[in-house]
Amino acid sequence: MQDWHNLAEQLIQARVHQGFTRRSELIRAKGISHDRVLNDLENARRDNYNAATLVQIEQWYGLAPGNVKEILAGGKAQYADVNVSAGEHGVLLNLPESALEGLSANEQAEVRAAAVDAALRRAREIRSS
Repeated sequence: MQDWHNLAEQLIQARVHQGFTRRSELIRAKGISHDRVLNDLENARRDNYNAATLVQIEQWYGLAPGNVKEILAGGKAQYADVNVSAGEHGVLLNLPESALEGLSANEQAEVRAAAVDAALRRAREIRSS
């Protein structure tokens, strides 16, 4: 049996984990046009989503690939290592806390700058291919 109420709870926790206390903040930051889907998910109102939608949900909420199925089976949220999303004010790069653990403020800034540099470099490569 799939536990859609568990999924709803875990999605809310994942949203807050990303720094979005309100669903509207997540929608705006990630450029999501399916706000009703998120509302239905976070309130466990439906249980008939296609596989592509569930993959998209994992990306929007910063979950590891395949984690929605695990959550529906009673598991907990497992966050993706890196979460990148485009918003109206640029790109949000959410690194896991473990990536910055034990580093000084300057070292943390260096890691963030390197991540942004790598993302920009990869975007240029993709555009030129």
